[in-house]
Amino acid sequence: MTITSDFSDLPINLPEQDLFGIEPFVKSLNSSLTKMVRPEGVVVAINGPWGSGKSSAINLLKYHLGPSVTQGEVKIVNFNPWWFRGEEALVLNFLRELYQAIEPSLNKKAKKALPKLAKALEFGSVAIPAAASTGIFGPHGIVAASFAKLLSPISKLFVRTESLEGLQKELSDSLRLQNRRFIVIVDDIDRLAPDEALAMFRLIKSVGRLPNVTYVLAFDREQAERAIANRFPNEGSHYLEKIIQVSFDLPLPNSEQLTGYVLKMASGFLSGLDLAAEKHLRNLFYDIVAPEVRTPRNAIRYLNALSVTWPAVEGEVNAGDFLSIEAYRLFQPNLHKAIRENPTLICGTAARDGLSGSDKATPAFYDQRLLGSVEDKDRYRLGLMRLFPRLEAVWKRMHYLGENWKSERRICVPELFPIYFGFSIPDSVVPMSELRPLLARVDDFNYVTKYLQAAANETRSSGGSKAALLLEALNSHAKEIPLEQTGILLSAVFAVADDIDNPNDHAGGFRIGDNNLRIHWLLRSLLRDRTDLEQRSKILLGAAKAASLSWLVDLANSAWANYHPRDGQPKPSEDQTLCTEADTKKLQQMALQRIRMASRDGSLLDSKRLHWLLYRWRDLAGSNRPVRSWTSRQLTNESAIVKLAEALISVSWSQSIGFDGIGDRVAQRNEYVQQKGLEEIIDVKALKARLAKLEKNLPTDNASRQVSHRFLMAWKNADMGGL
Repeated sequence: MTITSDFSDLPINLPEQDLFGIEPFVKSLNSSLTKMVRPEGVVVAINGPWGSGKSSAINLLKYHLGPSVTQGEVKIVNFNPWWFRGEEALVLNFLRELYQAIEPSLNKKAKKALPKLAKALEFGSVAIPAAASTGIFGPHGIVAASFAKLLSPISKLFVRTESLEGLQKELSDSLRLQNRRFIVIVDDIDRLAPDEALAMFRLIKSVGRLPNVTYVLAFDREQAERAIANRFPNEGSHYLEKIIQVSFDLPLPNSEQLTGYVLKMASGFLSGLDLAAEKHLRNLFYDIVAPEVRTPRNAIRYLNALSVTWPAVEGEVNAGDFLSIEAYRLFQPNLHKAIRENPTLICGTAARDGLSGSDKATPAFYDQRLLGSVEDKDRYRLGLMRLFPRLEAVWKRMHYLGENWKSERRICVPELFPIYFGFSIPDSVVPMSELRPLLARVDDFNYVTKYLQAAANETRSSGGSKAALLLEALNSHAKEIPLEQTGILLSAVFAVADDIDNPNDHAGGFRIGDNNLRIHWLLRSLLRDRTDLEQRSKILLGAAKAASLSWLVDLANSAWANYHPRDGQPKPSEDQTLCTEADTKKLQQMALQRIRMASRDGSLLDSKRLHWLLYRWRDLAGSNRPVRSWTSRQLTNESAIVKLAEALISVSWSQSIGFDGIGDRVAQRNEYVQQKGLEEIIDVKALKARLAKLEKNLPTDNASRQVSHRFLMAWKNADMGGL
């Protein structure tokens, strides 16, 4: 789905554009203003926080005043103080707007009185206090110089013998005789710097007492009172009370109306969701998004942000999680930063990651790390637990396995977490734009095999191949694949299993997993809970016919192990068993036959898992004689000897902790030969003798000589390690 980008942050102008219930309030305000009898410097305030719609209310007021303006009953004087910088410019332009509006309707005497009044203030210390005492130009005389400059071309009209009180009276008498009233509208006072805002209030107070003049001021009262308190600590709210006669709080839209609008505009997020996913999105919306979208401007800002960020990740992330984390990004940047910087603390599952045993897994630790700067911590804990269920282990002592989180593209999945912050897909994730075509064609054997083989040749920045990611992605979405298509999909995967068995895809550190294990996980996800033993056995036996050698042996070995568990281990239940016992025996016969064929055509020597296959050959044949006979023949060929030697070299990693507290930063690679049981599959003495001869007779840079040397050194390492 798409989010359109036409959610304008500009104020509305017409009643039909009102979405948040401002129109009824403005209609009532208009009625009061137009029916007011002989107002004399009445100051009306519209109070509201930033983004609450004050400018929209002003525009709607002008719309409703329109008929009175047309009929000549009202003259609107617009003044936008934030267009001007500095107190002097503010004063000068305010008086210019006021003078230009009033002057045409004055009688001749009053027209002369207005500039004389201004000129009087040009004379400094004598005139300014007098003006202050009349309340005309403020207690500090801040407008004198500016107004004098404005009217200096007509300063010659000034007569020194006239008093300020007399001049004011002439102006007031002229205005009082008017049938027209003047409404001076000043918006966005709270955009001004504190000194400029104070200057604006002083201006209104100083020139405000004029007949038929009404002032409508729009600002954030709390912000204005803070500015006043900083300058005049003893005044506080009383300062504004001396200026403003009537004050209205702009009605905010009720929460249902506002959140309903946002949800309606973003309704496309709900399209195509199943009931569980829609429930998840709605829970997140009302617990996380709705409380943050408190004003119309917040709503528009949020929707505009989504119109930019969502297209970059659409289909790649969970819609509900994305809506939520974007709300935090816009309205709670400190919390968003804490989330972004602590993925290891909040992603994954507590059960898997051992969080419950961590000394740091305490509510106080998580409160400090994640919620240190936010108020209403209970609400934000709930939101974080919805996004990151692992946190329920901390705050609610509940644990989750998270089986569906990958397929749902949740933010709590470690691999997917970066997408929500970088708005791009890292190469550690298979984009859904690539995965969907594969899921749509899992019943196409050739397509799947070619796709996986190509992925095996695509190296990621980590060094592993894309094939590992595809197997994990298929596993995550296994339940979406129709059961009737699983046989073909498994046949294709089994066919290329050896080709995609990349050592670089082996999990490192304390994690387990390679591509063979990933195939095991995939087939269990595809068939578990969806088939009975007979169905499952039939599907696997059919898919095994296309299997590559090592994987076929692996599958047969796993099926056999279900019926022959190791000492002390219970026999798996039927729902965990791969094949029937009869089909398991068929798999073993297929595997033994394939090993024999590979030993005859020479392909066995080229197997990536030659060492392991030789032991499985012994087990499947029930005797070591066929294996020993084959390896003995190989010892007559230099190339075969080298391949056998390389296959028998094993690798381990060691890392010293250090008795002095300073250990190794990296692990050391060690090569060894697992000597125990090796005589079962090969004549060890003969092998070592042949390799020693190659090491002695071949040049140092010869590849065969180098493998021989590695084997003999690995043998010594095993001797020292007691292997």
